[in-house]
Amino acid sequence: MEAVLKQILSELQSVHTRMSSLEEGQIEMRKDIFNLQSDVSSLKSEQQEMRNDISNLQSDVTELKEYQKQKQKEIMSTLGSYMDKIVAYVDDKTEALNKRVYKVETDIERLLRS
Repeated sequence: MEAVLKQILSELQSVHTRMSSLEEGQIEMRKDIFNLQSDVSSLKSEQQEMRNDISNLQSDVTELKEYQKQKQKEIMSTLGSYMDKIVAYVDDKTEALNKRVYKVETDIERLLRS
């Protein structure tokens, strides 16, 4: 009987040792799960920051496109205005020259008649 009790005690100690190993493994798994949860939380936070950055970049690109369109319109308007001024200047000079030529032709005609 004593041998049986010793064998039962030995088996119980073996079971106790295995249970202790399982409990230690479970504790390690809980630590790993906690670390994984922490890592996932960090990744989610960084992902949200990236989304915000992308949204800001998209907004900036949209603003730059609008600014570029506005500047192109201003440049075209300014060039048109300068062209109009150049044309007016050339027209004025041409008109003045035509008046001088007319006056000279008139004087020549008068001299030829006299």
